[in-house]
Amino acid sequence: MNETFGHILRDLRKANHLTQEQVAEMLNVSFQSLSRWENGISYPDILLIPKIARLFNVSTDKLFNMDTRERENTREHFEAEYTEHRKCGNLLACRNSMRDALDQFPRDFHFMMNLAETLHQIECSSPADSPKSPRSHYATQIRSLCKRVLEDCKKESERLRAKLLLCRHYASRGKTADALLLAHGVADFEHCREVLLNDILSGAEKLHHAQDTMLKLLDYIATTLVGISFNKEYGTTETLSLDDRILYVDTANKLYRLLIPDENYQFFHRILAWNHRQLCELYLLKEDADLAFSELLEAEKHAIAFDNLTEGSYTSPFFNSLSYDPSAYFKCWQGSEQGMLLYRLAELENCFEGHHGFAELRARLEAATAGEPAVILG
Repeated sequence: MNETFGHILRDLRKANHLTQEQVAEMLNVSFQSLSRWENGISYPDILLIPKIARLFNVSTDKLFNMDTRERENTREHFEAEYTEHRKCGNLLACRNSMRDALDQFPRDFHFMMNLAETLHQIECSSPADSPKSPRSHYATQIRSLCKRVLEDCKKESERLRAKLLLCRHYASRGKTADALLLAHGVADFEHCREVLLNDILSGAEKLHHAQDTMLKLLDYIATTLVGISFNKEYGTTETLSLDDRILYVDTANKLYRLLIPDENYQFFHRILAWNHRQLCELYLLKEDADLAFSELLEAEKHAIAFDNLTEGSYTSPFFNSLSYDPSAYFKCWQGSEQGMLLYRLAELENCFEGHHGFAELRARLEAATAGEPAVILG
């Protein structure tokens, strides 16, 4: 609730250990006048305002709560601007917005973490061998911002953001020992918030929480299966056969289909579009262009579904208490899902040379994305 002039005047008087009589005497007004001001019954003459401000060594804006209100409005503006840029995948605009925010709010730990996470995303989306790569430049800033939060911030949610980001940052830089040291300071699965809340809640709240946790676990398991197939960090990309790698990704997709049998995938249309595109690449390695193309068609279907989503509810019996909120998800690249699929088709063009269906797919995507900017990574 915004404080009134009377509340602020009373608080300033008490903070300076003054009685109403003493302040009235200093301002050369009656005790009754001062009492009416503090109770919001009347206001002092405008010519007295500067004198009151000087008495308490504050600005006239402070007396009317203008500086606090304006600062809060400014904070909300920066946060809304940052959120909009993240939704659109414009990481450079996110970076610039948070740098401007910290110029005005240099000790705002929330903005520090927004900036640190954005710099990490730019790092991850930039080729390490690029001459313009920001990896070395941003590494120092990321660590400095996170350490300031851990040293000075009392809010546990921001401290946890700092720990998680530092873990990922150290791991990406090959500093495994530093990452492990931080990771061991975070609660394990049996003691995490999701497990504890499941023990505390009851009724509809318990069901909602259980479904939310199951959906997160579904995504984690499916994402890990795809990661084992494609990410070198698992050490399996050279040892698994192509059939095994296909099995891993296909199993991930089957898990989504199993637990969302009505195909109302909401956000996970996006994940499925990416997974089918990766299956296409695997089938191309097997020199099976027909199966590869069928995966591209599945990717197109899910990309169209995702681009046309509005806020809505999951209807699967396993997740029917949950809703998808588009504003809650951020991207690290600019453009639509159909635009991203079109962007990736350029990488596959030589593999489908002379394939009539591929040319038609590209034409459909070009038509669908004609009015939007080209995809920009990072």
